Amino acid sequence: MIQLLVALTIAGSAMTIPDNPCPAGWQYIMADVRAGEGTVDAVAGRLRVDAASLAAWNDMAPHSPVDAGRRIFFCRDHRASSVGYAWRGQLRGGVNIDANGDGRGCGWVKAADRVNTWGTSETVASLSDCLCRYRIQHPQAPDISLGDLSRRTGGRLSRHVSHRSGRDVDLGYITNPPQTDGRFSSRASLANLDDEKQWSLLKCFIDRGNVRFIFMSWQALTSLRAYVESVPEFRSYLRYFPRGERPLLVNDPSHKNHIHIRFTCPVGDPNCLDR
Repeated sequence: MIQLLVALTIAGSAMTIPDNPCPAGWQYIMADVRAGEGTVDAVAGRLRVDAASLAAWNDMAPHSPVDAGRRIFFCRDHRASSVGYAWRGQLRGGVNIDANGDGRGCGWVKAADRVNTWGTSETVASLSDCLCRYRIQHPQAPDISLGDLSRRTGGRLSRHVSHRSGRDVDLGYITNPPQTDGRFSSRASLANLDDEKQWSLLKCFIDRGNVRFIFMSWQALTSLRAYVESVPEFRSYLRYFPRGERPLLVNDPSHKNHIHIRFTCPVGDPNCLDR
C-alpha cells in the first residue's frame, strides 16, 4: 500500500499526494483520467506505461474501473539511455561531443553545418579517447573529419538510415592528401589511404571492446587488410575482417568517403536493443 503523506486542495477539491514510488532517475508525473477511458488499462495505454504498475502506483486493483477526472500518478523513465534500435530508436540524456560549440576537439574537426553530434556518454567517451590517442600517437597528422552522431533526442536523421539512438558516428578516412575543413572530401583508395594511421585509430576502437560494426568501402578494407597482414603483431586482428571469425569490419559500398562506427548497447541500459 502506498503511504499517503500530504493533503492538498487542487482545483477546489481535496486530494492526497502519495509518497514518490518511482525508482531513482525516473520522473514522477500527475495526470487526470479522461472521459471515456474507464479502466486502468485504457489510461495506461494512453500514458504508455505498464497497467499493473499504474495500478500499484495508485493503490488500485489491476484492470479496475476508474472514474473520469480522477487524478492519478505515474512514473516515467528519464535516465540517460539509448532507446530502441540504432535504426529505430531515440536518445535520452545524450552528450554532445562538441560541448563548447567550436567545431574542434582532440584529434578531430567538423564542418560548421554539422550540428547533430549527440551520443550516449559511452559513445562520446570512446570517440574522445581514441581520437585523442590518435592525436598523441601522430602529433603532426591532420585532424580527422567528424561527421554525424545523432540528434539531441535521437530519432530520424536526414540522409541516414540509422544514427537514431546515439550509438553511431561517421568519421572521415585518413588519406594522403587529407580530407579538409571537416568534410568527407576524398574517397579512400588503395593509393591514398594512410594505412598506418587509419589502423592505429580503428585498433583503438576494437580494443575498447564496445564496437558492434565498422562499415567501410571494399577499397579501404583491402588496403587495410594488406597492412595488417604485413605486421606480425597485428595478424591476430584478421579475425575482425570480412570472412574472419568475428567480422566487425564490414564491407559497405555506401561508405567510400567515410567510416561508420556503431557501438554496442551501453552496459546496464534496459531500453537499448540490438540484433
